[in-house]
Amino acid sequence: MQDEDSSSASVNPFSIADICSTSSDLVKVINSEGVSFVTRRVYFDDDDFDSLVSECGCPISEISLGALLNAVKIYAAECAAMGYLHRAEHSRFQLSLKLRKKGFSASEIDPALDYLEEKRYLDDGRFARAWLNTRTVSKKEGRNRLASELALRGVGFKVIENALDDFFSEHSEEDICRSALKKQLVNGLDKPKLMQRMHRLGFSTGIVNICLEGIENKTHFF
Repeated sequence: MQDEDSSSASVNPFSIADICSTSSDLVKVINSEGVSFVTRRVYFDDDDFDSLVSECGCPISEISLGALLNAVKIYAAECAAMGYLHRAEHSRFQLSLKLRKKGFSASEIDPALDYLEEKRYLDDGRFARAWLNTRTVSKKEGRNRLASELALRGVGFKVIENALDDFFSEHSEEDICRSALKKQLVNGLDKPKLMQRMHRLGFSTGIVNICLEGIENKTHFF
C-alpha cells in the first residue's frame, strides 16, 4: 500500500518551473518537464492564483493543480468558441450548445462566454441583426415569425425587439408582405388558406389586409 506522500507524488508528478504573463492577460505556467499550460488570469480565483504563484519551484498541490486545469479548460472553451465566431456570428445559446457537444461543462463554458461578451466578441444583439439581414435575403417573413426564430436561437426578448426595430426602420414590413403575398397567390389559395399561410409566415392580420387590399385593387384574384 502506498503511503500518503507517494500517492500525492503520483497524482502531481511535476513542479512549477515558471509562471509568466503574456499579452491579452494570458498566463503561461511551465512545469518542470517543460510543458506549458496557457490560460487567462481572469479564470482563476484570486486565492487560487496566489497559491499557484507561491508554489513556483515546488511540487504543485492538488488544489492548485485543480485550479490550473480548470482555468486551462475554460480557456480551451474560449478558444473553441472563438473558432465558431470567426466563421459566423452566433448567439450565446448557440455557442453553449456547440461547446457542450464538444465535451465542455457548464462551469467551463459560462466563464469563457462571459469573457467573450465582456470583450464584445460575442454579442446577441449583433448576432440578431446579422441573422435578420441574412435571413430576409431568401425568405419573406414578418416580424412575428422573425421574432420566433430568434427566440429559438436563444436571443432574449428585449434584444429581439431592439434588433427588429432597427431592421424595420430600414426595411418596410409591408413591402416584404407584398412580396410574400404575390408568391403565395401564384399557388391559387383561397382567401382563408392564404391568410393562414401569411400568419404562419409571421405577418399580422392588419398588415396582410392592407397589402391584400392594395393587390385586389389592381387585380381580380378573389
